[in-house]
Amino acid sequence: MHCVARSALHSLPLAVREWIAQVNTEKNILSLLLHPRLGAVIQQMLEMPGHAWTVESLASIAHMSRASFAQLFRDVSGTTPLAVLTKLRLQIAAQMFSRETLPVVVIAESVGYASESSFHKALSASLVVPRENIGKGSDSLHPE
Repeated sequence: MHCVARSALHSLPLAVREWIAQVNTEKNILSLLLHPRLGAVIQQMLEMPGHAWTVESLASIAHMSRASFAQLFRDVSGTTPLAVLTKLRLQIAAQMFSRETLPVVVIAESVGYASESSFHKALSASLVVPRENIGKGSDSLHPE
């Protein structure tokens, strides 16, 4: 199994725990995973976090129009498909930082970021990864 796919599969429990722990448990990743149309979308996000997903491509997985998909996703999750994708990508990256010694750029690319700087901005905005875990690989986001 591909390293990134394996990492994504290992991230599923992390993602589920995170979203279940939210105050509003009716609108979380579990409700998305269990939804008849949206479950396949979340599974694809987890299996291929590095894919260049768009709302249109995610809607096609659910066999829906872009507008209908976006509205259903928001109704079920309380947020947008791309916000959930970003959160999942960063959770997968956080897990990769804690388990592997890959260069930051490799982890960034494996979860869908085209550049280390865009990955760093997303990490900083989310605070998902403890600062001490960033750069455990052979290169760092903050070279000395």
